[in-house]
Amino acid sequence: MRTIGQGGRPEPQPLTLTIPQAAELLGISASKAYEAARAGDLPTIKIGARVLVSRRRLEELIDGPSVAQHSRLNYDRGSGDPLDQLESEERKSNA
Repeated sequence: MRTIGQGGRPEPQPLTLTIPQAAELLGISASKAYEAARAGDLPTIKIGARVLVSRRRLEELIDGPSVAQHSRLNYDRGSGDPLDQLESEERKSNA
């Protein structure tokens, strides 16, 4: 969720979250979030001694990749209509 700053523009969000911050956003306990991070179920990155969660990858984990992202990738590949490609990929993953 973005907050609106002065001038009506969204304030930038940090690119990473601590595991307790990610747990709060997910509505789970910090201990469950640490457990998920250890199991590889949370998209963590290590910077020095700190273990952080990528906000973008966490959002993609919950919401799936954005249609805009799929569109950009598919047009870069020259594969035609990106929505057709996305539907095709979804059918393959559900099969």
